[in-house]
Amino acid sequence: MKIEFRRINHITIAVPAGEHEKVRAFYGGVLGLKEVERPDALNKVYDLIWYEWMEILLHLDFTPPWIKPAENRHVAVEVTDIHSV
Repeated sequence: MKIEFRRINHITIAVPAGEHEKVRAFYGGVLGLKEVERPDALNKVYDLIWYEWMEILLHLDFTPPWIKPAENRHVAVEVTDIHSV
């Protein structure tokens, strides 16, 4: 089966807890990215800041532990037929 990719949906990067102002200063200030709201359901479980970057969401995750790469650091892609994949 050949997977047909549509685009990158988001990239999640794990960052140290408590570094919110440094993250905002760099991604929002230096890079000029627009911060976007997160779904309330995620806010109850995770400590995140999201930015729009081109047509991709950049998720910055402050939620420890950072030892679970599948949860904390990943690239999410959109495909044309998710059920086949």
